[in-house]
Amino acid sequence: MNTLTLKTSFRLLLGLMVVGIIILAVVSNISNSKVAVRGPVYTDIVQGKDLIADILPPPGFVVEAYLTAMQMQLVGGDQRAALRQRFDKTHEEFVTRHKVWQDAPIDAAIKAEMSKAQGAGQSFYDKAGTSYFPALEAGDAAAAHQALSDMQMSFETHREFIVKAVELSNSTLVTMEKGAEAGIQSNKWIQGSLVLGVLAVLLLMGGGILRSLMRRIGGEPAV
Repeated sequence: MNTLTLKTSFRLLLGLMVVGIIILAVVSNISNSKVAVRGPVYTDIVQGKDLIADILPPPGFVVEAYLTAMQMQLVGGDQRAALRQRFDKTHEEFVTRHKVWQDAPIDAAIKAEMSKAQGAGQSFYDKAGTSYFPALEAGDAAAAHQALSDMQMSFETHREFIVKAVELSNSTLVTMEKGAEAGIQSNKWIQGSLVLGVLAVLLLMGGGILRSLMRRIGGEPAV
């Protein structure tokens, strides 16, 4: 280091600072890309949620309850009692999840469809409690069949509202993703411009300081 001139040493130090800023900017950009919309981390999270949604029956949709109700016609005794417990559990989950979404700050149109779905779904459960289960307990097959048909009507209405809510949600998500991607790209340009601006100011200030220092000491000092 003793063989380097003052000017060379100063420029080397300035160069290292510039390289450090560039490396920091590159690492920051790579990190942001990983967690950005449709980035690797985002994709893994979405895939995990999609997998769970494909495997587990949705608590906000009464399809599992409907299947359970139909199974109850085919069995009796302890098996029917176990199915009734499962049916009641789906009702509890249904009420809980719909309350969550009614209280959540989601799009008004989606919330409206979910509210309609909740009403039709609750009608499904009400018909089960007031007509279907009493008919099963009484051994009245004809009444149970009629009650199940009435429940099916509520189920179909409920399903239509669920489908509309899903379509609206998918459309909203696509819009949000596009907006987020545009925002991220805009931020990248802003960050890049700021880095270039800082580098330019750093180089100008460094050059000015070096020239001022050289004038004060009367040129390059002897080694």
